[in-house]
Amino acid sequence: MGKGAGKGGGCAGILAAIVSLLEWGVAIAVMVLVGEYMYQERVNGVYYACLLDGRDGTANESICEYAFALGAFSILASFIVFLVQCATCCCGKIPNIIGTVFQGMGTIWWLAGAIVIAVYAVPAQGDFPRDSERAAIISLNFGNFVLFLVGTIASAKEVGD
Repeated sequence: MGKGAGKGGGCAGILAAIVSLLEWGVAIAVMVLVGEYMYQERVNGVYYACLLDGRDGTANESICEYAFALGAFSILASFIVFLVQCATCCCGKIPNIIGTVFQGMGTIWWLAGAIVIAVYAVPAQGDFPRDSERAAIISLNFGNFVLFLVGTIASAKEVGD
């Protein structure tokens, strides 16, 4: 019946499980950075609703709320993928297909999120305080897109094995 006798658990499955945990960690890091340094901050006597929003950061919180939603969805999707990878050894290919779908959705979600946040955050660089934290959030967003992409490929390979 071939490698793994149709029960998964190969190197691609292990990689997908590890990547899903890394995705979870990056999502938490994004949420912590936004919550600690970007959301409802008072810097040098000036109130900023969201330091990620270079267009209307003094009054509009929506981009910070979007960053939180991005992280929350990612944590949920990554946790489901991790659980699915753990269930693969006893349930055949179905968990791998579910994992691949969630990884694919996460890939699209983080690409869109990284682009949206970069479009709003880049104009704030230099004009608003906390440039290094903003740059870290942008980088982590694109990093999680890459992690989800790797997870999608690993999960899809596991389906094909």
